[in-house]
Amino acid sequence: MAELVAENGRPMPTVGVVPPTTIAKTEEEAWTGTSVDGLLAWANQRGKWWVKPPSGKFETAEDIEGSLIAGTPDQVVEQTSKFEEVGVDHLVFDLRLSYERWIDSIHLLGEEVLPHLR
Repeated sequence: MAELVAENGRPMPTVGVVPPTTIAKTEEEAWTGTSVDGLLAWANQRGKWWVKPPSGKFETAEDIEGSLIAGTPDQVVEQTSKFEEVGVDHLVFDLRLSYERWIDSIHLLGEEVLPHLR
């Protein structure tokens, strides 16, 4: 993107993403209720803008890395830093994958993730 804007004399746009996010005190709990198969099916059917893995098909959770944030607060901090590394300016945590834990997720994000991102 930086090359394209430089070539065309345009300012760099603000880059924002809204990845589905599931966070909990343990990795197992974070993945509870999250359908990896459903996410993979969605990515294969509707994720036309996603960069596909070398196989050409999303088949494992690792194949959708960067399109999903999942895990403990420490894992979420680590995964979030990867978005910054590729130039994301704004990130919104989409908590619909773990809606039943929404309040707990907000607390974990506010108390254990955001302080590390400032």
